[in-house]
Amino acid sequence: MRHTTSKGLAALVLFAGTAFGQADAIASTVPSSNGEAQSASVDLGPTSIDLTFPSLSEGIELGGTILLPSGEGPFPGMILVSTEGAQLRDGVSYGKPVLKRLAERLARAGIATLRYDDRGVGTSTGSFPDATLDDFAADARGAIDALASRADIKRFRVGAIGHGEGGLVAIKAAADGAMRGPLVLLNVPAIDGAETLAIQQAASLRAGGVGEEQIASVGDKQRAVVAASLAEDDRALADAVADLVAEHYRTLFRREPPPEVMRQNIPSGIAQASHPKVRSFARFDPAASLVEARRPVREVIGGLGRGTGARGNQGPESEGRRANGGPA
Repeated sequence: MRHTTSKGLAALVLFAGTAFGQADAIASTVPSSNGEAQSASVDLGPTSIDLTFPSLSEGIELGGTILLPSGEGPFPGMILVSTEGAQLRDGVSYGKPVLKRLAERLARAGIATLRYDDRGVGTSTGSFPDATLDDFAADARGAIDALASRADIKRFRVGAIGHGEGGLVAIKAAADGAMRGPLVLLNVPAIDGAETLAIQQAASLRAGGVGEEQIASVGDKQRAVVAASLAEDDRALADAVADLVAEHYRTLFRREPPPEVMRQNIPSGIAQASHPKVRSFARFDPAASLVEARRPVREVIGGLGRGTGARGNQGPESEGRRANGGPA
């Protein structure tokens, strides 16, 4: 999903500029050569402010950066929520500071932003590996509160931009009633987490040249693992993971897995499937939460993304946009 972000930025800034208007330059009066006063436009550029703010999770402090447009506020604002993995505030992907560049583009369009280090990363406290979707949403809600509380920000026009997994976090924060501004989603799945995992697995196998019949078989096994995990049935989960490991091995190597492969992979598979973070994302239904959020929604989906893609999102996100008064 990450390599399509640059395509999404141009469309996003066009939308943002249309929705919020352009920044005004700072006007000053300077003398002309003949001594008469004349008006000139001086653009001092955006203002960067580093800060620490509390998450809505008790005891968690997050480090971030606000970028204010030039000119006089108050400004509309957006928090920027990074994609999967422990991310610093600039959202570096393939060596490019994606979120920093997005913030700079939005500042030129007159929109303030707050981007922040994930919990347990950079200057933010807490533990990233142990966090669930609810925890990340609490962090996003803290960022919304921190930005909206400033005198130079229009508090009722603060929204969120989420990239990939960060879009799910933004949707959850919006559904929890944390913001009044729009929701912008960059390559964000709108189907439930269990189905998203199956689609991502299928895309990975397909890229490796695996046939559709084998892909379907692995997908069925993976869905069984997720179902057992969400039911918190330890015996069923162990059996389902064993079936998935064996089927995956057969798919890749076209022979039965040796005992050592099963011994090495079953415990780690059980641990991963039963992790609170995996369960929290697998349970999450973005389409239903979009309806609950009741926020204007704009989605940007790159055609080369490796996630669910436009086909997976078309129905669910359209339903969410219609419920929020947006175009289908």
